[in-house]
Amino acid sequence: MKIILTGASGFIGTNLMSTLIDGHHELLNLDISPASNQEHEPYRANVDIMDGEALSKSVTDFQPDVF
Repeated sequence: MKIILTGASGFIGTNLMSTLIDGHHELLNLDISPASNQEHEPYRANVDIMDGEALSKSVTDFQPDVF
């Protein structure tokens, strides 16, 4: 499943990311903060969700099943 998370560089998001990675999901974390767990950094896009154009482009490009 293709899943977009927003703000997943914090405590809760980091744990959720680990669970979803273990479940072999295709993930994209939209966050302006670096990943707390460096293993999650490849899944992160430096996107400010307050920037509607950048958010829309990221969602359109990734085409998630869940957002």
